[in-house]
This record gives sequence, C-alpha cells and structure tokens, in this order.
Amino acid sequence: MKRLLIVDDDMDFLQLLCSILEKQFEVYTATGVKVAMQVLNTSVIDAVCSDFNMRDGTGLDFLKQLRRDHPEIQFCLCLALMIRPLPVTRKAMELYL
Repeated sequence: MKRLLIVDDDMDFLQLLCSILEKQFEVYTATGVKVAMQVLNTSVIDAVCSDFNMRDGTGLDFLKQLRRDHPEIQFCLCLALMIRPLPVTRKAMELYL
C-alpha cells in the first residue's frame, strides 16, 4: 500500500481527507511544514498532498524543502481558498514540475 502524507493546518479538512483516502493509502498527517518535515525524516513516504496556506509556511516553501531533501517523493499542492491571485513564477513552476 502506498504511503501518503497529508499536510494541512485545518483539522476538519485533514480528517475529511484522511477518511476518504485511508481506504487506498496508508495515510500520515501533519498540521504544518515543520511537522511534515519531521514525518518525512522519520517515515518512508511515497507522495505528499499539501495545503498552500499554513500557519508556519506556504506549500511552495514546503515544496522547496521537499525537493531539496526528498526529490523522489511526488507532490500535490491543494488550494482550498484563494483570497488574491497566486503569483506564479518560472522558479515555482520548475519546483512543482
């Protein structure tokens, strides 16, 4: 079974995603970037699904760390609510791709 790390500081949304995805994945959770990096450094993870706006950093900040330390892990960035347009830079797109 594939191991998925879900990163979101909204506990209700985190629990909802877990309940949906736990039938197909071994699900790990983190409530922010710092906790997510701890999980990645102590567990074998195949893929990450991360929120964009979190209290301790953004999904792009997290993606930079993930690409540096664990480039083999697949990554999905989730945007639940956008208050203003997200500035997309070439560097951000290169990190994501």
